[in-house]
Amino acid sequence: MATGEPSPLLPSRLLVPWTLLVAAALAVGVGLGVQGVDYPTPFAVSQAYRLLVGVELFFLLAVVPLLGGVLPGAILLLALAAPADVVAAWVADCDWTQVAASQAYLAAAAVFVAAWRRADPEGRLLGWYGLALGALGAGAPLVAFVADDLLRARADWAYALSPFWVADRLCLPWQFAWAWALPAAVLLAAAATLFGLSLRGQRPGHRPELSL
Repeated sequence: MATGEPSPLLPSRLLVPWTLLVAAALAVGVGLGVQGVDYPTPFAVSQAYRLLVGVELFFLLAVVPLLGGVLPGAILLLALAAPADVVAAWVADCDWTQVAASQAYLAAAAVFVAAWRRADPEGRLLGWYGLALGALGAGAPLVAFVADDLLRARADWAYALSPFWVADRLCLPWQFAWAWALPAAVLLAAAATLFGLSLRGQRPGHRPELSL
């Protein structure tokens, strides 16, 4: 039953699963990972940071919209995971530019999700959001892989449609490339636009609810 009191910025329904997933990813990547270049799996120590960023991005894009969360809380999740990110980046021997770029992308994803939930507090478009996330996050790379491996057709551009692919590219040593820069810019623009529209839609004197 509603009490009329605002929800905390970081409710336990977000904090508990986030903490468990981050801890599990760190334990698998660092504590249980296979060392050596002959095993370039997501569980190898050298891939620990990439694994952790992928888990964090999945939680932000797929779980937070379902459980709800405000903008400060979504950013606070990333702050709480900072020690794990530092450990994973250190054992994976990541350069500071890789960490800065990937963490900035995660922050943009957090802003996007929180702004979208603020703009659509009742979740009327949640089904369409999930469909789009599945199509872009998993469907686009699958199409690109099938086209290249089976049809011998070049469809590398489809990989860039996946936010998970972009985040993974930013975790690697990189130089500027439109393949990741363009979709990253689109995400930033969408986050800023949604956030602006949500603020504009508030009535003068209306106190925003923290339960979105």
